[in-house]
Amino acid sequence: MNEYKSQIVIGLGTGRCGTMSLAYLLNWQENSEVYHEKGRYTIPWQSGEKTIEQFLHWANEVAKQKKLVGDVAFYYLNYVEYLLSLNPNIKFLCLQRDRASTVASYMKRTKDMNHWMRHEGTLWQKSSWDNCYPKYDVLNKEKAIERYWDDYYLIANELQTTYPDSFRIFQTSTLNTEAGQRAILAFIEIKNPRLSVGIQFNSDRGLKTYLTRFSFIICTHNHADLLKQVLADVCQQSIGHSEFEVIVVDRHSTDETRFVTEPFCQYYPNVRYFFEAKRSLSHAHQRGWYEARGQYVVYIDDECQVPTQLLTVANDIIEQYSPTMFGVLSSHTFYNHSIKYEEVIKDFHPLDNYKPIPNNDWQLHWLDDQAMLFSKSHEGLHLLNPVAGFIWTCCDGKTDVKAIRKALQDVFVDSQDEVAKDLPDTLKFWQEQALIDFALPIKKRQHHKLCIGMATYDDFDGVYFSVQAIQLYHPEVADEIGILVVDNNPYGAVAEALQKLESAIPNYYYVPYTETNSTAVRDVLFREADADYVLCIDCHVLIMPGAIRKLIDFLDANPDCHDLLQGPMLRDDMKSISTHMNPEWRVGMYGAWGTDARGENIDADPFEIPLQGLGLFGCRKDAWLGFNPRFRGFGGEEGYIHEKFRQQGNRTLCLPFLRWLHRFQRPLKVPYKIKWEDRIYNYLMGFAELNLDSTEKLEQHFAELIGEKATQEMITQVQQELDSPFHYFDAIYCINLDFKTERWQAMQERFRRLNIEKRVRRFSAFETIENQHIGCALSHRQIIENAKRQGLNHVLVLEDDALFLDDIVLHLQRSLKELKSQDWKVFYLGGTKWGQTYQKISGCQYLEHPKMLTSTHALAYHHSFFDEMLENIPHDIDSMKIWLQTHRAIDQWLAKSIQPQGGCLISSPVVASQPVILGQESPEHGDKFS
Repeated sequence: MNEYKSQIVIGLGTGRCGTMSLAYLLNWQENSEVYHEKGRYTIPWQSGEKTIEQFLHWANEVAKQKKLVGDVAFYYLNYVEYLLSLNPNIKFLCLQRDRASTVASYMKRTKDMNHWMRHEGTLWQKSSWDNCYPKYDVLNKEKAIERYWDDYYLIANELQTTYPDSFRIFQTSTLNTEAGQRAILAFIEIKNPRLSVGIQFNSDRGLKTYLTRFSFIICTHNHADLLKQVLADVCQQSIGHSEFEVIVVDRHSTDETRFVTEPFCQYYPNVRYFFEAKRSLSHAHQRGWYEARGQYVVYIDDECQVPTQLLTVANDIIEQYSPTMFGVLSSHTFYNHSIKYEEVIKDFHPLDNYKPIPNNDWQLHWLDDQAMLFSKSHEGLHLLNPVAGFIWTCCDGKTDVKAIRKALQDVFVDSQDEVAKDLPDTLKFWQEQALIDFALPIKKRQHHKLCIGMATYDDFDGVYFSVQAIQLYHPEVADEIGILVVDNNPYGAVAEALQKLESAIPNYYYVPYTETNSTAVRDVLFREADADYVLCIDCHVLIMPGAIRKLIDFLDANPDCHDLLQGPMLRDDMKSISTHMNPEWRVGMYGAWGTDARGENIDADPFEIPLQGLGLFGCRKDAWLGFNPRFRGFGGEEGYIHEKFRQQGNRTLCLPFLRWLHRFQRPLKVPYKIKWEDRIYNYLMGFAELNLDSTEKLEQHFAELIGEKATQEMITQVQQELDSPFHYFDAIYCINLDFKTERWQAMQERFRRLNIEKRVRRFSAFETIENQHIGCALSHRQIIENAKRQGLNHVLVLEDDALFLDDIVLHLQRSLKELKSQDWKVFYLGGTKWGQTYQKISGCQYLEHPKMLTSTHALAYHHSFFDEMLENIPHDIDSMKIWLQTHRAIDQWLAKSIQPQGGCLISSPVVASQPVILGQESPEHGDKFS
């Protein structure tokens, strides 16, 4: 018999609006059982009444034992009236987050998925959620989400008007105040509310309150078979479920990890799943720490056994000693989630004897003075330095000191300078104790006659066998070649193994590169190569014995050859060859394999070909013409680079002896997404650069392949970018501190309005708490160093508080048209004028010559200025502190040292401002920046 009144409650909201936090608040109430998306995937947007009836049956049964029962999920909206017809006492709480933040969050979260458009998995990745959302007949995903938000709250407001006693809308921010939580709980008639101000919700991750005692964090990768048992063990802890939560961090698994986890998430309200795109264990550890809502955090492996009494024992330890960090057995270390760095760094010395817990299977190392660190056993050694525990947990897999420092600073945000100071001593101690494999020193490059380069993304096997095949089958050129590997995912699972090959192979050089992700990264190979000739191969290509020797001899014998050199591709039967590609469209690619009889004789003379697959190509280093720096993703280079050589009066030659074998089959799939929109973008970008009129054939081909609507939408988007004045800049960077997420979100919205969101690269700013000018100058300098490395002509740098004039497109077009005829170093889109007026540049209407102009929130640098900037601005913090004693800040240096020289120009009118200088802008435009 139910001895008290029960309440069934259903929470709603579009999603990405704090529904998880609402579920936690409700589940925090006395004798409650409230889930988050209990019926995930099973309740469609329409015609799901049967499933709704099943849910209500479950809720009625649970209500016999619980005071508060329910679920929180977006998909109940269309069933509110049906549920009220079945049970008029149900209460509905609907959260509302602002439209822009919701859309931005969904765009970031869903990535290659699109729940709001019908796609059948062709243009977008299929998802189990697709059936749960409404569908819109629009071509733009962002617009579809905006429509969804509008419709959702149109319906919600009508329901609130019709059923004011049953349905209520609350702003998401309501969760973050005590009064707001009381209002929510009062509406569902909770008499003795439990409040937890500071619940994390999507619009503000910075607020943290501990909603439970313990957080289990399971970081897993492709261990679905083991994960199921671990979850079963963890969920059967002897303490109540309200006392702990389980966080599964999926490190980009490709097996059934998500599907193994889902039943646990549905059945247990304290189990949560997070997908982490980066595979490294340290990223997973940090993600778990970030998402955890428990007072104590414990990491467990996805293959370990977890005793059911683990948390009971841990509770006893906490009650007895109140430690901040302690260990139970060698494999379970508990961290206080509110730990402060100054507590962690206290000197630690292991006790001569420790007090065991009254159970022979458990041991505890602790300190009477609560110096915080459990002495973690590692092959008979002890980690004697307190900060070692966090290095071990948060930086696992990292060998780069900068990466380790950043990971620790992400945990101890308020003690970043102290971390930087203490870290070297800690790492030195670890190295002396042989506990870490310290980062390998940068290998000094040697000049070679030929550099064989390959770019890779998480393909260790491909690189390994390609490199070793060169050593095995081409020993005659060992003293003349260098092997250069550019790793496009240097924080990935195979990066460390790729780097370690440097110590085994004398002429092997490893280069990490994260600036862009695309096949055009191969451009970096030519820029990084210290050689006369460069041969670029895919990281899974084998070269016929003797071919490298012949290539070197050919180039030696033809010193005036500036042609692009390629060779026949061998098929798997080792007999069939493809000497070239014919210039025609085939399956989303420009180029169809072809064979010229002249290439069948391995000793035949070279002959000209129209184009060839880029699994292997080369030329003199000084003859390389480069890929378009705007290329993104994968595809579009074939035909483009060949035409580029032709337009310079050169040829593409097939050298019959230069035969190569390419691994096409990838049964385990490639670790990155190949998107049609990227390929179409690259083709059209290449056509525009080379002034080719080939759009019509491309449009016809892709319309047949992926549909006319999708093709036209993609072409329209690219054309808008080509027509934009921002297209003038080879790259656009936005400097943003990692913890300033709200600023980045606001900038993304501005970029979307300007249709440049895909072009802007976020630059993680140097954070220097003691003096922001240090970080600002270092950030600008690093961007210029990156731009020079990429061979960019000019780069636009924005800071994350930049505001743009409403008519920026019109005015910037005018300014840039004049700028193209000027010799310039720095082009300002705005700045602090200090009440001055400037003279027009001779012959120009829309450019002025600035004097003592400061601020660096929006300016472009020309490549002619790169070296001067890099030579004059120091690259490290200590040197920068000295430099600032003279120059004060980078904007002051530009104003006093560079502007008087000439070559600095500013747009007229200014097209970018900042909140702090809006008052100085002209009355005509002052209120038109946003």
